[in-house]
Amino acid sequence: MTVHNILDKGCEIQNRSMLIDTNVLLFYFYDKVGYLGDDGGTWRIREYSSFLGRLLDEKVAIYTHKISISEFVNEIYMTELKLLYVAMNGSLGGNKIPQPKKFVRENLDKDKTIRNDLLTYIDKIRKHFVLIGGIDDLDTLLAKSVQGWLVSRAEMADAIMIAEAKEMKIEAILSDDSDMVSFASFNLYTANPRSLKK
Repeated sequence: MTVHNILDKGCEIQNRSMLIDTNVLLFYFYDKVGYLGDDGGTWRIREYSSFLGRLLDEKVAIYTHKISISEFVNEIYMTELKLLYVAMNGSLGGNKIPQPKKFVRENLDKDKTIRNDLLTYIDKIRKHFVLIGGIDDLDTLLAKSVQGWLVSRAEMADAIMIAEAKEMKIEAILSDDSDMVSFASFNLYTANPRSLKK
């Protein structure tokens, strides 16, 4: 793994195709990312948005995985439900909604609005990025994913995304996830201080 520091304004974009991770999608598209409990949301939004803009300007082929779309949607959905709960009840009382399914059932109209709004985000992502996540040979994908997962510190979902990206000859990822540094033979573009120390 080669780690590229996107905080370095001279960071050269050496890859002509790049996978965009869930956290970068959140920084780029979701204006309430600070509510997610991120201690450095403001500077991360600025740095990742700026670098993503460079990728677009330099016509780098940009991909994201269907798994990232699912994680992105779930993260925003839960955040929006928390915001709704706080607006209706004054506080959250921890970081979780007590009885979330009951809360959704009691507020189906508002839940439907949140879900419909999420479609707008998906449309924006599809406008800018090519979606991957459909290799025909599932056995091969799983074998390569497990192989990568066993030697990394990452989640299985990350291993699947990396294995599939490699199959498509995508050799780099833009991510704030420090676990991504544990995948061999893949270029990581990041602003994450922990990844940059390794």
